[in-house]
Amino acid sequence: MDRETSIIGRSLRPRGAVSLRLKRRLNPDAAILELGGEVDLLTAARLAGGLDGEIRHGDRDVVVDLRDVEFIDSAGLHVLLGAQRRLARQGRALGIICPPGPVLRVFELSRLLDTLDIAGSLRELRRRRVRSLAGRPAAQAARGAPPAERAAGETI
Repeated sequence: MDRETSIIGRSLRPRGAVSLRLKRRLNPDAAILELGGEVDLLTAARLAGGLDGEIRHGDRDVVVDLRDVEFIDSAGLHVLLGAQRRLARQGRALGIICPPGPVLRVFELSRLLDTLDIAGSLRELRRRRVRSLAGRPAAQAARGAPPAERAAGETI
């Protein structure tokens, strides 16, 4: 590898050891996975494992909070797209919190902003969800609500 390629490669990801922090938090309407560090080829399996547990054993929508993520690559995008597909089959949703910055730019360049539900905050995700449920017939909206709220007949 020549010197110029080496410099470019180093500038694309943060310096230091590759790490991913994953913390799970439950909200009344969603399971929230708060991530920190880097989501790349080396850490994507850990993210996939956390999402898999929520998809298999949870009954709520899932929100992935990327506010403390410094870097994401195609392996991370692949995991998020797979999780969205699996959740949709169960009538659940995946939301992503991602503020403006380099990580959001990856979603923009990948043209995934319309494919994935990405917002700058949990409040914004909730607002969008309420608007999307309000425009649907009652039975369809109830199917889109988290299971705990379906029984009560409420929306998010």
